[in-house]
Amino acid sequence: KWAAASPEYSKDIMIRAAEYAVDAVEVFSNLMAMEETDVNERKYSEGLYWMGLNFATLCRLGGGGKWSTQQAYDVANSSLSDCQKLRVTAPDERRAEVIFAQGVLCFCKAEAVLSGYLRSTKMDKEQLVERKYMQALQLFEHANQLWTGVYGEKHLETVKAITMIGTLLHRLQGAQAGMEWYRKELKIREELQGEM
Repeated sequence: KWAAASPEYSKDIMIRAAEYAVDAVEVFSNLMAMEETDVNERKYSEGLYWMGLNFATLCRLGGGGKWSTQQAYDVANSSLSDCQKLRVTAPDERRAEVIFAQGVLCFCKAEAVLSGYLRSTKMDKEQLVERKYMQALQLFEHANQLWTGVYGEKHLETVKAITMIGTLLHRLQGAQAGMEWYRKELKIREELQGEM
């Protein structure tokens, strides 16, 4: 399982990961300013991707360090938006990464709202959570479609999307709804990584 859905990632770990991501993006941004090459742009894009994921997870955990929950969400959202702009013409697998990360951000925002770390003034809590879960599900399904087209279904990138689709169906429709996806995840992981 991976960070956004896993309780194994503590707030302290994610604060450090967020700080490292900020530093990396700053370094790669400076490199881009000095010399705009494909390599520098790719590294900058990767830094933005990880910054988005790390801050999304920090949002889910209620913020931390010098970032409130809302600030963590805003940094993640901005980073992923910038990353998406850089990857508009990228191969499907690179675009799928950003789409997946945007799904993570929607998922993490829903979890933060459920935990009381974020509130909405425009709609009630249940509506916002369901809306964010639905957006996340659509993004994970899109990432899964792109990754499956590139790698096939039996690949660790694809299985990340499968994991999150199962998680979202479980959250939205109950345990039974996610069961097919959990079984699919387990089967693929066992084929790729051995029995669990």
